[in-house]
Amino acid sequence: MRDRNDVVRAQWQLWAVAFVMICGLAGALIFVATGTAPTSRVTFLPSSALLAIALGGLVTAFTMYAIDRERHLHRLAERLLREKVDAEQMGTRLKYLHELTRERDTNAALLDGSADGIAVIDKDFEIIRFNRSMQKLCALAGTDALGKRAEEVFRFATADGSPLEGARHPVRVAATDGIARAGVELRLLVGEDKERWVSGTFSPIHDAEGTSAILISLRDIAEQKEQERMHRDFVSMAAHELRNPLTAIKGFTRTLMLKADMLSDERRYEYLSMVNEQSNRLAHLVEDLMQVSRIDAGRVTIEPRALDVAETLAGLLEQFRTKWSAREIVVTRPESLSPAFADPHKLEEILINLIDNAVKYSEAGSRVEVSMQADGADVKVSVRDHGEGIPVEEIPNLFQKFARITSASTSEIPGTGLGLYIVKGFVLAHGGRVWVDSSPGDGSTFSFTLPVASARETAHAV
Repeated sequence: MRDRNDVVRAQWQLWAVAFVMICGLAGALIFVATGTAPTSRVTFLPSSALLAIALGGLVTAFTMYAIDRERHLHRLAERLLREKVDAEQMGTRLKYLHELTRERDTNAALLDGSADGIAVIDKDFEIIRFNRSMQKLCALAGTDALGKRAEEVFRFATADGSPLEGARHPVRVAATDGIARAGVELRLLVGEDKERWVSGTFSPIHDAEGTSAILISLRDIAEQKEQERMHRDFVSMAAHELRNPLTAIKGFTRTLMLKADMLSDERRYEYLSMVNEQSNRLAHLVEDLMQVSRIDAGRVTIEPRALDVAETLAGLLEQFRTKWSAREIVVTRPESLSPAFADPHKLEEILINLIDNAVKYSEAGSRVEVSMQADGADVKVSVRDHGEGIPVEEIPNLFQKFARITSASTSEIPGTGLGLYIVKGFVLAHGGRVWVDSSPGDGSTFSFTLPVASARETAHAV
């Protein structure tokens, strides 16, 4: 706007000077044309001189205007050049600001999307960042955590339950010595009476003045701790399961070696039968371990064919009649049931494991019910016992490796915790499903499905 005003003002100046010069020139011309002499004694310049003066004033005015415009344009050019440089700098700054904003948004998205709980504590030990996973881990909304002291939200304890407070708090320790620590296993107290096992990383963030913040990363390791517990229990049980048959085998064989001549044929046969039974028990345990290894590696192989599930079950009931004689096993099946498409050996293992569990976890004289029915394109088999049932909180982990029911009444029941894991692995290898329905005091029903054999597969089996 200022540049435009300067131009207008200069134009008016030019026209004013031009007007004066034109008027002077006109007067000089009139004076020359009339030849009128002045009455005063003043000596007048010749008309040609007056004309030159008039014309010279006009040229001077135009020259001054041109010079003024040149100066103005020069100033305008300098200003535009400065503004161009400023615009380029502003563009660079805006681009940098945009990149910083995008980086900030990306980092925020990464933090909020992390599966690990992440929080940032400032130098005053107040929480300034609290992502969604940390909110879930601490059962606390982010708005409730921001601005709070770290010790109020993160209440840690050692493995033996000793609280970490004051100078022993991991955040205080990291701020004091400036050393990052990772993989610290702690108990995180949540609410009034809950706790979670977490693995924590505490990383000091340094600036020119020292430690400016602490980055906390927490990972829920409850499942890992449960796996470790089950593994310890398995090692203990496996050692027990291995030691018992080995002890029996060693005892009977030693007796046969030392007193063979003194024993009757009947006694020797009894001892040899016991050795055979314990050897089978030992072989079964070793086979279970081998099957678990194959399932873990994804190397379960099946050779399916059309099978009558009821016939397979009848053969097992005859084979294990003595072992399962303390329970009344009742079989229910429809008059017509399509054959299943399954590996005969794997199906036998599935049924043996489920019926064994039903027998072990129910009282002597009680019923174990085995039922079969069509279920769409599958054959559904269920094994129900009338034992004490399974606690609801233990059902999700029941088909995991080494899982066993932890109630006091079942703690003395022998087993390795591998049977249901093997059942699940074999059923899934057939493309079937396996699940359990149970409630405390009302027994348990384990069910699984196998695909129905097609007409072609059934004809081929016949």
